[in-house]
Amino acid sequence: MAQIRWAPCCIGRRNKVARIIGLDLGTYAVKAAVLDAGFRESAVTHFAAAPVPQDFGSDVPRPLVERMSEALGLLVEHSDLPVDGDAVVFTAVPGPEALVHRVRVPFSDRRKVLMTLPFELEDQVPFGLDEFVWDPLLVHSDAQGSELLVGMTRRSFLAALLEALQQRGLDPRSVTIPALTWQALYEQGLLEAAPSTGPEGSGAVEAVLDIGHGSTDLLILEAERPRMARSFPIAGLALTRAIAAEEGVDLAKAEAMKHACSVLLTQGVDAETARIAGHLLRALGALARGLRQSFKAWEAETRRPIRRVSLTGGTARLQGLESFLARELGCEVVHLEPRPKGGLDFGTTAEAASDPANAQALALAVASQSRRPRIELRKGELAFKGDMSFLRGNLSRLAFMASVVLILLGLNVFTSFHALAVQEEQVDQAMCDLTSRILGECVPFADDAISRIRGMRSSGASVPRVGAAEILAAMTQRLSTVQGVELTELDITKTKVRLQGEASSFETVAKVVDALRGYSCFGEVNQGQTRQARKSEKIEFNIEATLAEECALK
Repeated sequence: MAQIRWAPCCIGRRNKVARIIGLDLGTYAVKAAVLDAGFRESAVTHFAAAPVPQDFGSDVPRPLVERMSEALGLLVEHSDLPVDGDAVVFTAVPGPEALVHRVRVPFSDRRKVLMTLPFELEDQVPFGLDEFVWDPLLVHSDAQGSELLVGMTRRSFLAALLEALQQRGLDPRSVTIPALTWQALYEQGLLEAAPSTGPEGSGAVEAVLDIGHGSTDLLILEAERPRMARSFPIAGLALTRAIAAEEGVDLAKAEAMKHACSVLLTQGVDAETARIAGHLLRALGALARGLRQSFKAWEAETRRPIRRVSLTGGTARLQGLESFLARELGCEVVHLEPRPKGGLDFGTTAEAASDPANAQALALAVASQSRRPRIELRKGELAFKGDMSFLRGNLSRLAFMASVVLILLGLNVFTSFHALAVQEEQVDQAMCDLTSRILGECVPFADDAISRIRGMRSSGASVPRVGAAEILAAMTQRLSTVQGVELTELDITKTKVRLQGEASSFETVAKVVDALRGYSCFGEVNQGQTRQARKSEKIEFNIEATLAEECALK
């Protein structure tokens, strides 16, 4: 039977707490960290792990979701993982299935950013955007624009993964990107930021390097906030394949040789260990080159070097990896070691919490307590439906809050009706005064007053109705005050006016709408689809205006 690693903690639950499960869906093992979060004190009470079948001996390995489902079954069955209705699960998609794109846009207005983002992503994604679930995270904004990290995964994979989790009694409330969970450890004080060497008031620039089995994730942080993320295919599985190719053995034998060696030393060890270490060092050299390129790109953009790299992940257990990467990257490399602080206690799980293989599960559990925005992939038809378990013990408080809301809603409705009644009286009086001056008597209804005015034998009855030429002339006069507008299509019907064109900016489109709204013959003026032109820097717009009844063309 597969071995289940289990590290319980004897800390008692003196008060009712929220039970959080941080679930790390690794491609080599699935790991769980259980956090009992109380009002004043929280405790990490359990760590557990179960191996994911690798199917090294199979010509066609089973799909990753199927093998993970088997590991989850072991985890739930043999580790007494608390999967009751009170537990809340936070997880992330496996590293090989996670994509992070860094996008820059030349403006900071949230509405404009969200309108432009899909067009920016279409140029970066090799497949249709509708095949992915994605969510943006704003990481930097200044006068020059905004910078976002957009997390993505395949929609079909996420749907299959959620189904497998739900079958095992683990319906995650949140699914995010693994590389971006590390900031929670800094926010909660479990990791101490590197000392800043930049301008006064600027935070330190450091990186977290998670070397797992299927992929390696790099996260660059500035002032404990994520700024750049990358993923590399060189990780534990790539090292196993390198040994298999060099030694001429199958993957299962190469995996056993890697674990038996577990050092990166070629001197002072036996010949076989030195030979295997040489294979590992050559494979890791490709990873080091990719990291150096990422570091140089960051430093060329920001003029701020990365001072420290915190190493984590199962492959980080290799002895000598710290010194190897320190030589290759030219900066300090340390193991990521979360420390209990404040109201968060590790208790007897301190040793398990310091294991690099458990760091991702711990970060996911701690991220549930974070108040900072995060990338959320459970959205739309895949959104968390939840249950009613969160209502237990809170019905009286919820009832009180609901009563307060109803009272406030009632007061709002009463004041609104009162204000409308006052306005209606004022409008009726104004209508009566106006019709008394024109018709000699008070006519309270507008339709009756208009009919009687049109039927009067006076000079006013001979005034012609507004025609298309008058509407066009009025529009031309109003739009002449707006610079940077070019109309490409204009359609005037009996009841509506539609126009399309190009403008120099989103602000110019807004000016066009404001200018049209000032024309008395237009009722509603609605701005349709607005987007940046693909072959130019101009903004394409579509506007529709309804003609007021007195200006409608007959």
